[in-house]
Amino acid sequence: PEVSESHRPPLLGLVLAGGDSRRMGDDKGAIRYHSAAHAVFLRDLLASRCEDVFVSINSHQAGRPPYAGLPVIVDARQRTGPATGLLAAHAAHPAAAWLAVAVDLALLDAPTVASLVSRRRATAAATAFRNRDGIIEPLCAVWEPAGLALLAERAAGGDP
Repeated sequence: PEVSESHRPPLLGLVLAGGDSRRMGDDKGAIRYHSAAHAVFLRDLLASRCEDVFVSINSHQAGRPPYAGLPVIVDARQRTGPATGLLAAHAAHPAAAWLAVAVDLALLDAPTVASLVSRRRATAAATAFRNRDGIIEPLCAVWEPAGLALLAERAAGGDP
């Protein structure tokens, strides 16, 4: 269906925390950069801009701190990267747009989130920042349903 700016899909939040943290050795979502485990801090940060916020985790993290008691979306398949979490969220709520952030964004703050959401274009596949090198940051972005449908097509075609 055609999307217009006046009929935007609802915006849900997603903290992408399902990685194995092999290089770090500890679960990145459990690290305390601020007043709480970072997965909890980011969930609270997104809550002021989203209708609801979920934490994307892998099956090994389910029920473990800091995820116990949080609304989670558990990856339905073997994790192949952050796209796995995005696709699980899209499958759970296909009509929603997702404000997705990686759990290792230690410096993410309310003004940055507000800036991203205020620039959201529902008619685009996604709204994201471009870093100093000109590279688009897909893990601090608003993904619209159409953009996630394209991601699902690419993943189904074998594109990681």
